[in-house]
Amino acid sequence: MDKKEQTIIEHLIEFRQRFLAVLACFFLVFLVGLLFSADIYRWLTSNFEQKLLVLGPDDILWIYISLASLVAFSLTLPFLVYQVWEFVRPALLANEARAVFAYIPATFLCFVMGLAFGFYFVTPAILQVLLSLGEGLFETRLTA
Repeated sequence: MDKKEQTIIEHLIEFRQRFLAVLACFFLVFLVGLLFSADIYRWLTSNFEQKLLVLGPDDILWIYISLASLVAFSLTLPFLVYQVWEFVRPALLANEARAVFAYIPATFLCFVMGLAFGFYFVTPAILQVLLSLGEGLFETRLTA
């Protein structure tokens, strides 16, 4: 590993470059997510029996921007972790770097499993409980 000492200015320059790379990645993934927001929305709501209700035309734009932001955050996170790793790694000893590097795949796997668990198990269960609260008392319409 390169153990070259850097000044504070060189550290800040490297940090800025990595930060701008992460922002560029987020922005590009956000734009792609915005292009496919309608398809993502259809996939997320495919299990509902009825179409969701929007209260105005601005809600549609808000939903698309929210979906694109969620996609951009989820897909940019591994790149962000990689950039943080590359920024910190030169300051670590070889055995410290190997020890930390072992956690990166496990962290990513736990993140993906957490997303899947929340989407497939927690959200449907919470939705059922909340819908059953007003059963027989109200006509419930779900807004997007």
